[in-house]
Amino acid sequence: GRTLQLACPEKALIDLLYLYPFYNTRQALEDLRLDEDFSQSDLDQSKLEEYTLRFNNKALDKRIQLLITTYNL
Repeated sequence: GRTLQLACPEKALIDLLYLYPFYNTRQALEDLRLDEDFSQSDLDQSKLEEYTLRFNNKALDKRIQLLITTYNL
């Protein structure tokens, strides 16, 4: 048997925005077409901020804040 490690949704979003820095505008983030119902009810903003702090990356911080405002998290 193999062991699989799956990222929580918050970590997956952080990784996406870190690895693909061109998601740096409201339009680019809207083009991701995230499920707004899931994003607003099930996504943990405190986890997003906690994971972002671990990267210590100002550009990523800005993209995460833009994500939060774009999707009203």
